Amino acid sequence: MIISNASDLKETDFACWISETDAKPTLLKQTYGNDTQTLTIETFDGTPLDLTEMRDIHYGRHQYELNICEGATAHYYHPANDTGLDLSTNSVSVWLKPHEGPDSGNFFNDLDFTMSILNTTKDLDPHETQQAQ
Repeated sequence: MIISNASDLKETDFACWISETDAKPTLLKQTYGNDTQTLTIETFDGTPLDLTEMRDIHYGRHQYELNICEGATAHYYHPANDTGLDLSTNSVSVWLKPHEGPDSGNFFNDLDFTMSILNTTKDLDPHETQQAQ
Protein backbone atom coordinates (compact mmCIF):
# COMPACT_ATOMS: atom_id res chain seq x y z
CA MET A 1 0.00 0.00 0.00
CA ILE A 2 1.43 3.37 -1.01
CA ILE A 3 0.05 6.61 0.41
CA SER A 4 0.96 9.63 -1.69
CA ASN A 5 1.20 13.28 -0.58
CA ALA A 6 2.15 11.87 2.82
CA SER A 7 4.51 14.52 4.16
CA ASP A 8 2.41 14.61 7.35
CA LEU A 9 3.05 10.86 7.80
CA LYS A 10 6.85 10.90 7.59
CA GLU A 11 7.22 10.15 11.32
CA THR A 12 5.07 6.99 11.12
CA ASP A 13 6.75 4.33 13.26
CA PHE A 14 4.17 1.54 13.49
CA ALA A 15 1.76 -0.22 11.15
CA CYS A 16 -0.29 -3.39 11.15
CA TRP A 17 -3.34 -5.05 9.69
CA ILE A 18 -6.09 -6.62 11.79
CA SER A 19 -7.42 -10.04 10.82
CA GLU A 20 -11.11 -10.36 9.97
CA THR A 21 -11.04 -13.91 11.34
CA ASP A 22 -9.52 -13.53 14.80
CA ALA A 23 -9.00 -9.75 15.21
CA LYS A 24 -5.29 -10.25 15.82
CA PRO A 25 -2.80 -7.66 14.58
CA THR A 26 0.04 -8.52 12.18
CA LEU A 27 2.88 -6.00 12.14
CA LEU A 28 3.76 -4.36 8.83
CA LYS A 29 6.85 -2.54 7.60
CA GLN A 30 6.43 1.18 7.05
CA THR A 31 8.86 3.19 4.93
CA TYR A 32 8.68 6.91 4.21
CA GLY A 33 10.18 8.15 0.93
CA ASN A 34 11.52 11.68 1.45
CA ASP A 35 12.03 12.34 -2.26
CA THR A 36 8.54 11.11 -3.25
CA GLN A 37 6.69 12.07 -0.05
CA THR A 38 5.07 8.65 0.05
CA LEU A 39 4.47 6.23 2.88
CA THR A 40 4.77 2.58 1.86
CA ILE A 41 3.19 -0.02 4.11
CA GLU A 42 3.95 -3.65 3.26
CA THR A 43 4.64 -7.05 4.77
CA PHE A 44 8.14 -7.62 6.11
CA ASP A 45 8.77 -10.50 3.70
CA GLY A 46 7.28 -8.75 0.66
CA THR A 47 4.30 -11.08 0.23
CA PRO A 48 1.11 -9.36 -0.91
CA LEU A 49 -1.50 -8.40 1.66
CA ASP A 50 -4.55 -10.67 1.54
CA LEU A 51 -7.39 -8.14 1.40
CA THR A 52 -9.98 -10.86 1.97
CA GLU A 53 -8.52 -11.53 5.44
CA MET A 54 -7.95 -7.88 6.35
CA ARG A 55 -10.45 -6.11 8.59
CA ASP A 56 -8.48 -2.85 8.72
CA ILE A 57 -5.01 -1.25 8.69
CA HIS A 58 -3.61 0.92 11.47
CA TYR A 59 -0.54 3.12 11.37
CA GLY A 60 0.78 6.09 13.29
CA ARG A 61 3.39 7.50 15.64
CA HIS A 62 3.95 6.00 19.09
CA GLN A 63 4.45 9.43 20.59
CA TYR A 64 1.05 10.77 19.47
CA GLU A 65 -1.29 7.93 18.54
CA LEU A 66 -2.49 4.90 20.39
CA ASN A 67 -0.69 1.85 19.02
CA ILE A 68 -3.14 -1.00 18.70
CA CYS A 69 -0.73 -3.00 16.56
CA GLU A 70 1.43 -4.57 19.22
CA GLY A 71 -0.56 -7.37 20.82
CA ALA A 72 0.67 -6.70 24.34
CA THR A 73 0.09 -2.96 24.00
CA ALA A 74 -3.17 -3.00 22.08
CA HIS A 75 -5.83 -1.00 23.90
CA TYR A 76 -8.23 -2.95 26.00
CA TYR A 77 -9.21 -3.04 29.64
CA HIS A 78 -8.39 -5.67 32.24
CA PRO A 79 -9.30 -6.04 35.93
CA ALA A 80 -6.91 -4.00 38.05
CA ASN A 81 -5.95 -7.04 40.13
CA ASP A 82 -5.87 -9.35 37.07
CA THR A 83 -8.24 -11.85 38.65
CA GLY A 84 -11.40 -13.34 37.22
CA LEU A 85 -14.81 -11.94 38.06
CA ASP A 86 -17.23 -13.70 40.38
CA LEU A 87 -20.29 -14.07 38.16
CA SER A 88 -22.24 -16.19 40.65
CA THR A 89 -24.19 -13.18 41.94
CA ASN A 90 -26.67 -10.81 40.28
CA SER A 91 -24.22 -7.92 40.43
CA VAL A 92 -20.47 -7.55 40.15
CA SER A 93 -18.22 -4.49 40.29
CA VAL A 94 -14.64 -4.36 39.16
CA TRP A 95 -11.99 -1.67 38.75
CA LEU A 96 -10.67 -1.80 35.17
CA LYS A 97 -7.31 -0.52 34.04
CA PRO A 98 -6.44 0.28 30.43
CA HIS A 99 -3.73 -1.80 28.85
CA GLU A 100 -2.15 0.65 26.44
CA GLY A 101 1.56 -0.03 26.38
CA PRO A 102 4.49 1.99 27.67
CA ASP A 103 4.47 4.79 25.09
CA SER A 104 0.77 5.26 24.52
CA GLY A 105 0.48 8.57 26.33
CA ASN A 106 -2.20 7.17 28.69
CA PHE A 107 -5.16 7.95 26.43
CA PHE A 108 -7.74 6.09 28.53
CA ASN A 109 -8.75 6.48 32.18
CA ASP A 110 -9.42 3.72 34.68
CA LEU A 111 -13.04 2.55 34.81
CA ASP A 112 -15.24 1.47 37.69
CA PHE A 113 -17.42 -1.11 35.94
CA THR A 114 -20.60 -2.53 37.45
CA MET A 115 -22.60 -5.24 35.75
CA SER A 116 -26.01 -6.28 37.07
CA ILE A 117 -28.67 -8.72 35.96
CA LEU A 118 -31.93 -6.87 36.36
CA ASN A 119 -34.38 -9.50 35.15
CA THR A 120 -33.66 -13.08 34.20
CA THR A 121 -37.06 -13.87 32.69
CA LYS A 122 -39.30 -12.14 30.23
CA ASP A 123 -42.94 -12.92 29.72
CA LEU A 124 -43.61 -12.90 26.01
CA ASP A 125 -47.04 -12.43 24.60
CA PRO A 126 -48.11 -15.07 22.01
CA HIS A 127 -47.40 -12.68 19.13
CA GLU A 128 -43.77 -12.21 20.22
CA THR A 129 -43.37 -15.97 20.69
CA GLN A 130 -44.72 -16.58 17.17
CA GLN A 131 -42.14 -14.19 15.68
CA ALA A 132 -39.30 -15.75 17.65
CA GLN A 133 -39.99 -19.19 16.12
